[in-house]
Amino acid sequence: MPRFTDNWVLEKIMFIYLEGGSACFCCTPVPTSLFSPEKDPVESMIRSMSDLHPDEVECEIRALATSPWDEEMKDQVWGDRGMLRFRMKREMGGYRRFLEGVAVESREEDGETMHLEVPAVSVLSDFCKNHISPSELYELFQVSREDLVDVLKTKYKICSFYTVVFCTVAEQLENFDVTGCGDDAPSCSDDGNNHDTDNRDNSELGFEKDLKFDNTGRGFCIDVVNNLAKSVDGNDNQCTINDPVLLRFLQRMVSLSGPTLLARASSAGGCRGSSHNFRSDRRVIRLIIARLWADRLIDKYTEFKSKVSNELN
Repeated sequence: MPRFTDNWVLEKIMFIYLEGGSACFCCTPVPTSLFSPEKDPVESMIRSMSDLHPDEVECEIRALATSPWDEEMKDQVWGDRGMLRFRMKREMGGYRRFLEGVAVESREEDGETMHLEVPAVSVLSDFCKNHISPSELYELFQVSREDLVDVLKTKYKICSFYTVVFCTVAEQLENFDVTGCGDDAPSCSDDGNNHDTDNRDNSELGFEKDLKFDNTGRGFCIDVVNNLAKSVDGNDNQCTINDPVLLRFLQRMVSLSGPTLLARASSAGGCRGSSHNFRSDRRVIRLIIARLWADRLIDKYTEFKSKVSNELN
């Protein structure tokens, strides 16, 4: 039987809750009524999640009646799921502005400054290969579960019981290969009845397949660098850049600018009957990982461009 399934997630969450929980309640949980003042705000919140498949929505609504979670837990979890998406959507413009700036290359020709449109992926790929050492790239693309929970609490100001859900799903994600779950991300090759215009490429799916967990210390990571070894003096030795993995990450990075936070799921996934499903949480966690690494790359690129500009002046 598969391990670390959604039932395992639900049982562990309840165990933590009955043991007294480990959530920090220093911040006031966001009530679902803030977003949905209707008679049943939790149901309204579920229906507002644009990344959920319609069958997934109905499954989650049915699960409300049979869920072992009490009303306060339901309110906290769904309220903060909505708030997390809301706060992450507000950041999309920053990625769009950065990518638009990267895509304009300035060149001096015959005494005039020429502005050329260059694909952001090409510019960033060249930067990663020629201006960041393999060892730096290796270290850039790794993050621990604890760091992700810290991002949830400090950056997005979410400290309710949803942190327990988030942390437990992150643990499930560490063991995703043994869950028996299929792909979480939608694929643009899915036809059926999925006609979402925001499901334009496979960048989310490609990132999902590349993401892995290394329990030797790297945590969540992708293999952007092959054969990493260091000589005694600290110089990289016998390293090669894994071009396909780097390209897929940069494509995912470009998709962070929109048009949507997460494309609508193309199927109900493992959601059946009236049980909770944690696919959307897994997708959000992977999105946070992608953003964290994109932010690190943006910082390095910005620092590099600033240094070049200062040298020219």
